[in-house]
Amino acid sequence: MEINWDAVGALAELLGGIGVIITLVYLAQQIRQNTRFVRADMYQRMNDSASSINFDLFSNPEAIEFLATVENSDEELPPPEERRFKLMFNAGLRNTENAYQQFKMGTLTKDQVDMFVVNFNRTRWRKHWNLVKERFDPEFVEFVESYMD
Repeated sequence: MEINWDAVGALAELLGGIGVIITLVYLAQQIRQNTRFVRADMYQRMNDSASSINFDLFSNPEAIEFLATVENSDEELPPPEERRFKLMFNAGLRNTENAYQQFKMGTLTKDQVDMFVVNFNRTRWRKHWNLVKERFDPEFVEFVESYMD
């Protein structure tokens, strides 16, 4: 019996093609799984950051009192308190900006981002925002201002 090498070659090519297809399907599945993991990890990191800030605030009655007193006030603050407020504001703003960037990259959903948006409807928050917003990307400014009344 004579071996038909053309048939063997065609069979080998077919099996090789099937192997490539199986490999591509497997890689696509791994990429999807990795993407889900990255999204979940980023969301967890954002939650951890927000939780840490909230824990620091609620475990410090002085900080809670400070925020309650100043965030809806128009009164001038003594310089140390003004710096303290700006540091708190900037920390919240950076978390909001990070969440927005993660949303733009598709890592977080809009609903997830909503949980990280600083409350800009407070008098002092809005005042400070108006002083710093030019430093940010116009799209981010539009995003933040969409949360204002």
